[in-house]
Amino acid sequence: MSRKKVTRKLSENKAKFPESSHHLRHQFNNWYGMLQICFGKNALVTKEARARIDHIDQFELSYDARFKTDTNFGAKVLGLIDLTFFQFCDSCLKAASFDDVDISLISLENDRYGITRNTFQANVPAYLVLLQKRKSDSNGEDSDEEAKKKRLKLAKEKEEKDKSNFRDLGNMVKNPNQVNEWKVLGSKYRKTFTKEVMASTPAFNETGITTFNKWHIQGFCFEKCDQKATHKAFTSITHKTTYDKWVKEQKARVP
Repeated sequence: MSRKKVTRKLSENKAKFPESSHHLRHQFNNWYGMLQICFGKNALVTKEARARIDHIDQFELSYDARFKTDTNFGAKVLGLIDLTFFQFCDSCLKAASFDDVDISLISLENDRYGITRNTFQANVPAYLVLLQKRKSDSNGEDSDEEAKKKRLKLAKEKEEKDKSNFRDLGNMVKNPNQVNEWKVLGSKYRKTFTKEVMASTPAFNETGITTFNKWHIQGFCFEKCDQKATHKAFTSITHKTTYDKWVKEQKARVP
């Protein structure tokens, strides 16, 4: 079957919002297939979808328990993922460089942990609330055709956005020896370390290679990063002291 036919088949997705772990996993498989076609199997969003499927397989009893106590549980999970994926795409569109992209948006590890600990909290998607209200107002009138049109429209919009170039950066890796005094996360990092500030980053060692701020300040990066040579602790006290002073000056500048 050609890629175009597979894409069309996956985008049809005639199922209603999942009401069991089996149905939820089925929808994740469809999403995983679409992501592989659009972004490739090594894309971060594709790997996140794979992590979701593996989590359901590993903790199926926890998912079953949530479905028994909350009939909208499946809709809440998919709604949260839809929202974070949209926010991640928005971050990509607005970014001037890779460093401006908020990678943390697509990592939902805390939400998976919440499912297994029965602390997961999320709202029912607004479109589903509206759909349920319309069904109630029409005394159960079938609106599957309208829902199908919306799904096809969303699939078309996503297909139009999925034309950007993809670069395989490998798996995410964390800095096990991050200096706490240097740590800056999320939006404050992007606000503090602008392009102009980045241009003044001190050298990492005697060779003059620039210290990679994402690794030392945010505490993570990727296996195939171009600056992975600086993914390690400073070996020069002089360079470490210079960098320490520089980081603290930038942090003090933006409280």
